[in-house]
Amino acid sequence: MMAMRFLGLCRGDGKGYVKIGTDTKPELLMATIGMPDGSCRQCPIFPIGFPGEEVAARTVWGDASTKESYEAVVVVPLLDNADLSISVTNRENDTVLGTIPFKPLTTKIRSRLTYKHRPQFAAQIRDIDQRRLSGTPHVYVTGIYPVDEQHYSCRFTVRYPLFQEKSNCSISIYDASAKQIELPTVVLEDSVISNPRDHTQSLREIVYSVSVTDTNKTLCIYAFPEGQDEAFTCVLPPMFDGFVNGAKDLTKHASYDEGYQIWLEQHRATESDVKNQRTLCQAWKSTEKPLISVVTVVFRPPVEYLRSLVNSLIAQSYEHFEVVFVNVSGNDQEARAVNEFLGNIQDSRFRVIDAENKSIAENTNIGIHETKGEYIAFIDHDDVIEPDAFYRYVSVLHDKPKADVLYCDEDLLDNGKYIWPVFKPNFNPDLLYSYNYVTHMLMVSRHVLNQVELSPANVSGAQDYDLTLKCCEKAREVSNVPYMLYHWRMHQNSTSTNPDSKPYAETAGQLALERHYERIGIKAEVSESELPFRYRTRYLAVKQPKINIVIPTKDHIDLLQRCLDSVLAKTEYGNYDVTLVENNSVESTTFAFYEEIQKKIRA
Repeated sequence: MMAMRFLGLCRGDGKGYVKIGTDTKPELLMATIGMPDGSCRQCPIFPIGFPGEEVAARTVWGDASTKESYEAVVVVPLLDNADLSISVTNRENDTVLGTIPFKPLTTKIRSRLTYKHRPQFAAQIRDIDQRRLSGTPHVYVTGIYPVDEQHYSCRFTVRYPLFQEKSNCSISIYDASAKQIELPTVVLEDSVISNPRDHTQSLREIVYSVSVTDTNKTLCIYAFPEGQDEAFTCVLPPMFDGFVNGAKDLTKHASYDEGYQIWLEQHRATESDVKNQRTLCQAWKSTEKPLISVVTVVFRPPVEYLRSLVNSLIAQSYEHFEVVFVNVSGNDQEARAVNEFLGNIQDSRFRVIDAENKSIAENTNIGIHETKGEYIAFIDHDDVIEPDAFYRYVSVLHDKPKADVLYCDEDLLDNGKYIWPVFKPNFNPDLLYSYNYVTHMLMVSRHVLNQVELSPANVSGAQDYDLTLKCCEKAREVSNVPYMLYHWRMHQNSTSTNPDSKPYAETAGQLALERHYERIGIKAEVSESELPFRYRTRYLAVKQPKINIVIPTKDHIDLLQRCLDSVLAKTEYGNYDVTLVENNSVESTTFAFYEEIQKKIRA
């Protein structure tokens, strides 16, 4: 009888790969490692070649098996604070074929030598378990998400072939010293799916969550499906940190993404785009080219800001617009530069209305009364827009001719750098009741503007919010223009940088929202929140309508119990009921629980 031969090893991500030779077919082998608590855990064994494959093809995979000897790869967890020993036995007669020590330092040295001197050998055995997943139980981590500064939610999935409807799967978790960690697991999902490799077969897929701390960044997760071989996956500290950083990247606000500048460069209109748009606009019928009136109140901005605004308007690919500048800068020395600049604009589409400086709401209303267009847009005197802004708005109107309120995405312009993008949703009244997410560039139709009262002086600072709410009340349709078209300039006198620059604006916004509820007949209390320009609405229902809480469920009464306890204990609203939607449960304890919980609730 040939003793087991050690043929080489390499280390991968959380797993070690050991190639062995024996006189026993790989499917009859079982490998185990002993744990400090005296238990043994299985290590998967993979044949290198495929069933019935010719010798030449097997050789390409690195399989030198013959009729008398066989080669296979044992996959071992990397637990670098533990000296492990791999024991390989014959499943049929429990004969021990041999043992292989698997010590951290020794395996690291051997692995480096393998990668250096036998790179093809390393490539053949490393990750063989990932390439041969089909037909075997396997475990994989899908993410590790921060809960607070020290705690994380580790989510992992177990998949295994489903041979019987009712089968259990137990989970054990070990640390870097191969010591079992008592961590309660929570089943998030439990489903039966078709095998992506063979739709005539089914797999059971269970998604788990376990709470871990940053003191345990090495996790070895073992899954033991009933009646099948065990499977495991290991997360080492660098992998742990990678998952956490990846989760932070995915969950952080898009405004923190340092790649935004590149994204904007790739998505904004190029010189060629603008040229093509102008050609297209010229071919539109006159009925397809509504006049857009822009209202801008001007009060002593830095001239370079005002010049940038004018340049961005002149650059528009859609040219059928007018601009009404309501100049309330006055005539003293501080206003001289602004007045001279406005007086030197040669484009006939620009009109300057000199007016006495009143409130921003009243100043805006002066501009509205002077407009001639079918649509009125509002731009601040220190901001800029993209050259295709009007083109994009009119294009939306071609598809949605009843759109009475339109808005686009926007970002901040900070000393020439575009930051903090805000990607806005389609019309969302509930979000609008929390804050004015519409903001820029608001454009409303003459049709809806004629139906509303213009904003009074006491909502100054939030006159755009007030007008948006009023127009949305009457609008036939509200449409988002899903392009980054408006750049809100950051400077000390702007609320984009300094909310305290207009302390009255927050109170004005609250007043505008309260009046909105009064107009539409909803009794509600509006209060400020801990965030600037964010509001909370408390609806004062005269009669509490009945709420039905629907909970789909299939077995896992522990999860259902936790859910129901939470609903019953935390729901302050009185008029509700709960409907459990039964989804093919098979465990008798589940149906017993249904009877018990109904009696409990009735009592």
